[in-house]
Amino acid sequence: MRDEGKDDLIYVQDILHETANIQNFVKGLDKAGFLKNEMVRRAVERSIQIIGEAARGVSQKFRETHPEIEWRSIIAMRNFITHAYGEVDYAMVWEVAQRDVPALERKLKEIVKKA
Repeated sequence: MRDEGKDDLIYVQDILHETANIQNFVKGLDKAGFLKNEMVRRAVERSIQIIGEAARGVSQKFRETHPEIEWRSIIAMRNFITHAYGEVDYAMVWEVAQRDVPALERKLKEIVKKA
């Protein structure tokens, strides 16, 4: 039998790993530097995909218990990047990396601390 609580925390740890990766990838860059650096753009894009995939793996119960996390938006971003990769707006990806990723990391660390 699946232990949802344990599995959910594994997915959360995967997300936290990728939030740390994203922050390391963009460290020392400004928006212009990010937009010029294809390797970093692709690395951040891939980490966002992994975050979305891990979010998809989190149980519905866990998502409902933690509505402070924008699960649908995270998964939608993953789906967009995966299926519309030629249309990715890297200025938007930059904003996600700067604004949303650190906020997500803080919220998830609080959840893990309380678990």
